[in-house]
Amino acid sequence: MVTLLLAALDQTIVATALPKVVSDLGGISQYSWVFTAYMLGSTVTVPLYGKLGDAHGRKPL
Repeated sequence: MVTLLLAALDQTIVATALPKVVSDLGGISQYSWVFTAYMLGSTVTVPLYGKLGDAHGRKPL
C-alpha cells in the first residue's frame, strides 16, 4: 500500500515539475527527451529494487 502511494506521489511530482524543467532546457522541443530520460531511469531501477526486495525480504512497518 505504501508503495502505491509513493509511486502516485512520484508521478504527481514529475507531472508538476516537468513544464518548468522543459522551459529551463529550452522549450517544448525538449519535452520528449526529458520524459524519455525520466522513464528510462525509472525502468532501469525497477529490477534493481525488485532484486533488493528479494534479497532483504518483506518486513512489517
